[in-house]
Amino acid sequence: MLLNKNIFINNILIFFIFLSSFMSLSISDSFLIWLLLELNNLMFISFLLIKSFNKKMIFFYFIIQMLSSSIMILMFSINLFYSLSIFKNLIMISLMFKLSIPPLHFWMLLIINYLDWMSIILILSIQKIIPFYLLNFYILNNLIFYFMIISSLIIPPFMMINLLNFKKIFLYSSMNHSSWFIILMISKNLIWLIYLIFYSFTMFLLMNFINFINLSFNFKFINKFNFSLINIFLFFNLASLPPFSFLIFKWYNIFIFMNLFNFNLIFFLLLINSLILIYIYINLINLYMYIWNKSNKLIFLKHKSYKNMFLYIYLSLFFSLILILT
Repeated sequence: MLLNKNIFINNILIFFIFLSSFMSLSISDSFLIWLLLELNNLMFISFLLIKSFNKKMIFFYFIIQMLSSSIMILMFSINLFYSLSIFKNLIMISLMFKLSIPPLHFWMLLIINYLDWMSIILILSIQKIIPFYLLNFYILNNLIFYFMIISSLIIPPFMMINLLNFKKIFLYSSMNHSSWFIILMISKNLIWLIYLIFYSFTMFLLMNFINFINLSFNFKFINKFNFSLINIFLFFNLASLPPFSFLIFKWYNIFIFMNLFNFNLIFFLLLINSLILIYIYINLINLYMYIWNKSNKLIFLKHKSYKNMFLYIYLSLFFSLILILT
């Protein structure tokens, strides 16, 4: 009975987390968006209190969010009377802190290992919608803007090399894709949101399969390993290999940047970043296949919910095909 009650509360909280995130997209007032952001954080912290056993990490997350929100609301208030670029820069820095954009990402590294997979999916996808939407209002073509892009392009790939912790790999991947979201904000439309939704969908599939086959979040502690060809397809999609959907998004991203800006250094960094990530994911897949026990089947069909695996294949390939055709 208690388990059913917790499941019900979890579903209600997740529903309101989604609702508050997408409601903010119809609002243009910064103060109202900030209010929805705080309600969203409150519901997410409530969700963590039910799902997580480490309350210290939840309190640490609350302190981080409170500090960044306090700076943000203070800058909003001052910016009403003195509309100066320095206040907008401070708003951007506070949002960088919330979004864990390098080099302000170390707080996320401390808590990521203590979260379950569902919490990680939420904190790396849905919880970023409102901060990115606010950043879209205050983003400026200045030094901080380029610093956000370059730091997100350079730091995560080199931190991911030889990393065996799945949770930290997904965290650094999310940090890296933040640079692509920020570049898409230059066009002043919601194409970054479409990219974020497809990226979240791919992350959800990959994390769900890791959880589905009971794979440890760290390669060092694998006891029972089940190989799945679907995981390789999803990693290829995350690496932006053709014909998967992320390649189309990155092409469009580079096209926008080349047309709006003449900054060859960032264009060069985008290409190098993509090549490094392809190497990292292929190296991870190589290790993934090396550990595979030959006694396991190519696709683990003995599980009673195996039909979901094929559904995820069809959905992933379907979305990729739609993007290629459009």
